[in-house]
Amino acid sequence: MKRISLVIISLLFANISIMAKPWKDGLNYTIHLGYSIGGTLPVGMPAEIRSLNSYTLCPNLQLGIRVNHIFKNTKWGVMSGLTLEQKGMIIDAAVKNYHITFSQGGQEIEGQFTGNNYTKETQFQLTLPITATFNIKQVSIYAGVYGSWVLGSTFEGYAYNGYLRRREMGMEQGDPTGAKIEIGETPESRGNYNFSDDMRKVQAGIIAGADWVFSKHWGAYLNVTYGFSAIHRSSFKVLDQKLHPMYGTIGVVYKMK
Repeated sequence: MKRISLVIISLLFANISIMAKPWKDGLNYTIHLGYSIGGTLPVGMPAEIRSLNSYTLCPNLQLGIRVNHIFKNTKWGVMSGLTLEQKGMIIDAAVKNYHITFSQGGQEIEGQFTGNNYTKETQFQLTLPITATFNIKQVSIYAGVYGSWVLGSTFEGYAYNGYLRRREMGMEQGDPTGAKIEIGETPESRGNYNFSDDMRKVQAGIIAGADWVFSKHWGAYLNVTYGFSAIHRSSFKVLDQKLHPMYGTIGVVYKMK
């Protein structure tokens, strides 16, 4: 994974040096360096998630190059490029009757959990945005779609300080009347899980934002993204809710000559 990341970073910078040379009318080249805040969330907060105990910021950096082609005698254009980025979150939430499967003491159990749930999720991606732009002097407003190739991802955590109503044979999923199993907070007594292998390798979503170049070369940007494809494969049924990546990014822009 480290070798793949280094190759992609090298290719990205090689593209930057190549694309910077042919400066033509109507083409604007910019480098973006930013930081993203957000997480993977269900659409509409489910009743099973009662409260958020904590949210920890992750090193969600992104580095990319974009080319904005402005059509002649108009303010409209089209923009694309490549972005190398990480999106991730660490959350601790209080849940009630939350369907999950985890391992405790070497045994895999499934059922409805009530207690606290700690989750760490990260995705390292190469993203290609394609957007329409509206350009007013130093400001470019854009909206469109993106596709991401997931180079590496994790989705792991544990349930602790609560109890699980075990799903017995013949019970429907979601039935909270099974045998009660106490879940502690030590590594041996808590319920551990790792669903990294069930995550998608290709994702897609929508993006909207604005670039503001306030000097000859330097500026700032802000955008928001929403993934309309869930982060887990469609065959993944452990969690009742489909989780979608939702992020906001702020950063600096360098406009090439």
